[in-house]
Parts: sequence; structure tokens; C-alpha cells
Amino acid sequence: MRLAPDPIHTSIERALAPEGDKQSMHDGKGGLYYTSLHQASDISAFNTPLAGLDDAENGKICAEYVDPREVFAMAELYERGPPAKIPDEYDLLNDGMINEYLEVHKDVLKLGPWAESLFAKRELLIRLRAAKNDPANFAARLLVGSMAALTSLNLDWVFLMCNRRTESEYHTQYAMPLLETICKLRFPNLRAFQLRNAVTHGTMLQDLVPLFGTSGLSFLDFMEAHQSLQCLGWPLAHFFMAHREARDVRDRIDRVIENLSTSITDLRVDARYHGSGEPQSQTDERLGSLAERQRRRLFITDFASRMQKVKHIKIEGCIPRDERREILRALRKCHLKRIISIGLSSPLGNTWGEHGVDIRELDDGYFVANDFLEAEDTDAITALATSPLQPPKEPYIPSFGWGPGPPLLHTIASHHAATITELKFCGYQGAPIVGCPTPITASFLYPLRHFHELRQLMLSMWLRTFFEDDWQDPDIIRYWVDSRDPSSTALVPVPVDGEEGPESGAWARQLRECYAPDVLARQVRNAVAEHLSPRAKERKGGVRVRASFSLGEEVSNNFDIDVWIGKDDEILEFQGPREEFEPERRREKLESRKWF
Repeated sequence: MRLAPDPIHTSIERALAPEGDKQSMHDGKGGLYYTSLHQASDISAFNTPLAGLDDAENGKICAEYVDPREVFAMAELYERGPPAKIPDEYDLLNDGMINEYLEVHKDVLKLGPWAESLFAKRELLIRLRAAKNDPANFAARLLVGSMAALTSLNLDWVFLMCNRRTESEYHTQYAMPLLETICKLRFPNLRAFQLRNAVTHGTMLQDLVPLFGTSGLSFLDFMEAHQSLQCLGWPLAHFFMAHREARDVRDRIDRVIENLSTSITDLRVDARYHGSGEPQSQTDERLGSLAERQRRRLFITDFASRMQKVKHIKIEGCIPRDERREILRALRKCHLKRIISIGLSSPLGNTWGEHGVDIRELDDGYFVANDFLEAEDTDAITALATSPLQPPKEPYIPSFGWGPGPPLLHTIASHHAATITELKFCGYQGAPIVGCPTPITASFLYPLRHFHELRQLMLSMWLRTFFEDDWQDPDIIRYWVDSRDPSSTALVPVPVDGEEGPESGAWARQLRECYAPDVLARQVRNAVAEHLSPRAKERKGGVRVRASFSLGEEVSNNFDIDVWIGKDDEILEFQGPREEFEPERRREKLESRKWF
């Protein structure tokens, strides 16, 4: 698979090396493993989208590209075992083949004197073949053949940026042939359309691709043809343009949104991640342009505020906390059942103090938190967390900015507590600290008592792992993994009575007393149970609380422990900690997906 197309000047020896490039990958357990990565080059002439819908209907797409059946056949061949030797592609070519092939494409290539040598011609031919098998064209061919029957089209972690189209020395546009093709297709039975996880370099949209606008790569015609969608996912800053559209365009947009307002039940928006985390409100251009902020806020005022049937909302990426709050306020007419909010910083608020000063004191100054963490108004949050709920008022009036006010959970409860069954708040910077929560933590969680229908709660929590002048993440992870295996002989050694020090049992005692699964389950219960609704806890099965920790020496991975809390705060059962790729946990996640 070509993950990252290189410029045209890529070294052909590197692209064809049998072992590929050495690439580190997450192993899902806090460490790394290494694999080979093969990269190939792009030729823009072979990454062109459909000229129009007629091309798709008449079969004028990807005529020269690889047939999908050939790819599946090759995959089956490799599943039976890789060949003993991968032939060098030079060995498969002869001079006549090369000259004939390049002659056919001479107008596209505009060959200069540099391409006269046989080696240069061979290099060009190999790059052409790589470009002609581009994943965007392969995907387009599959979609064209599925237009009549397809009900769900979800682009998840798709590499969109294919190559550059340079208009001048100072301005570069990025071609996105897959999206350029999709916007021209029509799916009469489509019910779900999502561009998910467009949050990192390569997957995020480089240029404007508005759903409701006429500039850039416009999807307005596509949306007019698909007005019965039940599930919609799109980057938050790409719903609208920042400028005011012409009157006739505004009328078209208004009609589409009016129809979608009563059909969409699942809504997902995201934004690219920023290394510093999410601020309370964007007041400068550290997160991007103020025009991008304007486009995000137009989604809130012109789209979210008109929705009436949304049941599930997911908000992910570097989206300021005030805009997350306003999205949920704008959905006041919807009977939300599930809210998911994911970022680098805890969406509920910062429990670590300004610049992380409170957690730094807990770890004797060894832990250096993000300076981006902002101070909370402790007095206002403490006073207003216990105040009566404030039902929404009509009409919706946006209130951007983050001044003294109640915690986010209080606002959510005021608008949606009666119907919510699942809450998920992920983001480790500033998250509640397991075992030693800071004083403000209780005020952030207090409004949970209003969610009487709550069945599942997921929170990112911070687990301190510093002991004996070092970070002990690898030992903790091994302990958790070994504790799940009854045949393991690598469990914690028993310390000798009266002896101290890491070699004689101090660390073993610390593992057992602070990181054992049953101990963690009690700590999670102690942090959350008192704030949960008694009515929710008394329900059969209680409330499932999932605490997610981020551990790893080289890279961070997520480990979750599930704790079922019942009447009188009893732990009914617990499971974990488990890594994301633990088979049962992964299977559960995949089977629970509704539109994927």
C-alpha cells in the first residue's frame, strides 16, 4: 500500500528496494515494532478525477487502471506466503516495451533531453505504472460499480492529498482526486456519508472542500442529490465558506439543510489536531486562521442549531472548549442519547492547574505538563456546579468565549440529561488524576448526578507512573498483560518482610498496592461513583464506567479498565486494564459500529 507518495524526483532504488524503508509502528502496548514501508511516486496526469457523471455512467473511468479483481487475487496469493524472491522490475522490461509505452504518453510527460537515456526511460515507466495504480483511482472504480446499491460511504483515515498542483512559485494547491470523483457520483440509496479522522497531515483537507458552498471543491451538488442522509460526518471547518454566498446559492443551501434537519440522526465533526491541545476559546491564530474559526462557528449557528433529530454526536480534534459547548447547546431540539467529545486536552476542564502546576507538585517536579493548559475559574466552577439546571431558551443565541460559568457537564445536563445514555470524554491533558484527584475535580464531575438514564461513561484519567527516580510504564504494562494470563510465571515477585529497596521488593509492593487491576477498579469507583445518579446505579447492571489511561515509554497507548458500579456504589464487576488491540476489546468495538 502506498501510504505517502513522494515527489517525482524520488530515488527509484529506494522505491524498489526489496526490504523497503525501515518504519517504526506502534505495537499497541506502549512500545514500537519495525516493518518495511514501500513508497512510490506520483504522476499528476494519471490522478485526474472524472470529468463528469456521464463518464461514470458510460464506463469512461480508469480504463487503463488495474482491475480490482487482480488486486484481490494478488492478496490471496500473498496470504498463502510471499514469494521466495521479488523480481527486480528492470528484469521484466525490454527496450521495445519502454519506448512504445513512453511514445503513447509523450504528450502528457513532455519529455526533455534528460529522458533520452535508457535508465531514465525505465525509471519513468516504473513511476507511470505506480501512478496508474493509484489508490484513489482504484477506489473510484469500486464506487462507480456500486452506485446503485451503496447505502453507506465512510472514508476513514483516508490519505487524501495525492500530489501538488503548482500554480505559481508562491501558491500551491493540493489535488484530491478521490473527493473530486466522489462529488460527481450519485448514490440513490445512500444513508450514511462520512469523511472521518481527517485530523492529521495527509488525511486532512488541505484546501477548501465545503459541503455548503460554491468555492474550492464544492459538494453542494452532491448534497442536493442526497437529502435523505441519516448519518453525516465532515470536517467542522468545511461545512461552510467564510464569505457570504449569493442569494440563489443561499436558497439552495437552505433547502438542503431543511431536509437534513429531520433526517440526520448521527452527526460527526472533527478538526485537525494541534500539538498544544485545545484552548478554552480561540483568541489568536495559534490553532489556525481566524477565518477557519469563523467557518467552524458557522456550522454551529447555521447547521447544528437547525437539527431536530440527532441522537448521536461525536466531536473530535482541536476544537476549542467553548465551541464544543455551543455545538451541544445548538442541538437543544434534539433528544441526544450519545455524546462523544475527544481531544488532546480533557474536554471537561483542566484539573492540573495553570500550566500543570498542581500535577508537577505531585510528581516532585519531574512531570512537565503542557504550558498551554489554562487556569480554571475555581470559585465560579465550585459555586455553579451545584446550582439548579438551566433549561434551554428559544431562540438559540450563541455565546462564544469562556468566562466565569458552570462546568461543561452542567451545561450538557441542562440541555440533554433527560435522554443521555452514554457519555464519552477523551483527552489526557488536564484529566482527573487516579488516586489523588485535585480539589477542582469533584466540581467538574458533580453534574453527572442529573443523568438518570446513563448506562455508559468513559473518561480519560491520568495515572502517575514515576517511582524510584524513573518512569515505570513498561513494568506496569507487563504486569497488566501477565495478570490476564493464568499460565504466566512473570507476575510480581513477593517482597521479603522487613526489606526495602527496588531490588528487594519495594517496586513489587508498589505495583501490587497501586496498579493491580482490583486496586485500579476501586480507585475509579472512588473517583466517580459518588457523582453518578442513584437511579442510574440502581438499574440492572448499574453504570459501566470506562477509565482510559495513556502509558508507554517510547510512545503512548491507551489502556482501559471497565468498572460496573451498582447500588450503594458497589463494584458489580470489572474488566481490564486492556490495550486497544486486545482481541475481545477490539471485536467489541468493531461489532458496535453502526455505520461502518
